[in-house]
Amino acid sequence: MIVTGTWSRKNRFNVQWQLGNFCNYKCSYCPTRLRDGRFEFVTIDLAKRVVDNILRQKPDHNVLFSFQGGEVTLWKEFENLLKYIYEQGASSLLATNGSRTPAYFAKIAPYLNYTFMSFHEVSEVDKMLERIKVFHPQHVASYTLMNLNLWDKCVDAHERIEAAGYRSIARVIFDDYCTLNTQQLSYTSEQRQYINKCNLHLLKPARLSDPLDHEVVLPLPVKMKGVINNKFDPRIIQIHDAGTVINTTAQSLLATQQNDYSGFNCYAGLEVLCIGASGGVTTSVCAQDGIFADIFDNPEFELPTVPMSCNRTSCWCESDLQATKISPGEPTFNPNVQPAIDPVFDTAKSLARDSLIAAEDDAEQAAAEEDLLVEP
Repeated sequence: MIVTGTWSRKNRFNVQWQLGNFCNYKCSYCPTRLRDGRFEFVTIDLAKRVVDNILRQKPDHNVLFSFQGGEVTLWKEFENLLKYIYEQGASSLLATNGSRTPAYFAKIAPYLNYTFMSFHEVSEVDKMLERIKVFHPQHVASYTLMNLNLWDKCVDAHERIEAAGYRSIARVIFDDYCTLNTQQLSYTSEQRQYINKCNLHLLKPARLSDPLDHEVVLPLPVKMKGVINNKFDPRIIQIHDAGTVINTTAQSLLATQQNDYSGFNCYAGLEVLCIGASGGVTTSVCAQDGIFADIFDNPEFELPTVPMSCNRTSCWCESDLQATKISPGEPTFNPNVQPAIDPVFDTAKSLARDSLIAAEDDAEQAAAEEDLLVEP
């Protein structure tokens, strides 16, 4: 079996970078260590040195810097770093709680290729939509964290955001996140089915909002160096097994608990890198092999060159799930060139799945129209 994500198919290298750990939200499911402000934001000079070092070692890759916190938009130098990365021809992704003003997001939007705005337990749908509408619909999505204690609110938010013409990713929440004890919350089978169905919809072409209807219309990011695909990426994952190809998503794998890759060769470190708020650098977000470098001690650290053998029974981070994984006995490939895996999405199983989703949509629409015909 070979599991391959967006990173390998587009010759990407994804840098998950926690620039600091201060956040203005105190969500119940977020561990204190990820938001208590113990680690200040890095300096702009250090951040630029790290960017330069990674780009120097990945000259033929589409390097994507994925920024998170804490809440990274609270860092006063964030806009300057985005501009610098843009000027170097690389890409940027922002994960934000959306608490800054629409005017702030309008300033940084031209330098972002992707933005994920998280809907949290304290979020309000109307305010989030005000901010999402700043971005072109191909470059933004909502991460709707499916809170067990606020399930109906989360479902309502997910469906209202999609009804407005934007992607919403129903996201599984974990207990004791980012530790060896990370476990999913105790979702019911019906809730898992709902999350799975919501994410399988990402495999279909999205019916996105017309950007001309927006009050704020911003220019799309340019195709820097001719290698960056600026269309919004639903992060499709392909599973190649016994001659078949199945298309799925990270959140669908989590919702259906198909995320055990222990014993596989994992290309995290070759396709994905993680820089923590403390400055520690790991080959993956799960950090199974520990910290191998520290940006404060050596911003010019060397990147990994060989895959690692997964020893975890649960792969829970979306970026780690995107990294190529190859089961024992399968032939390996060079991650530094286009992999010998045909990224074709119209396989029999994918078509069957698309047909099933379309049939469900048609059935729901027919039921809704029938309800309108029923006299009170």
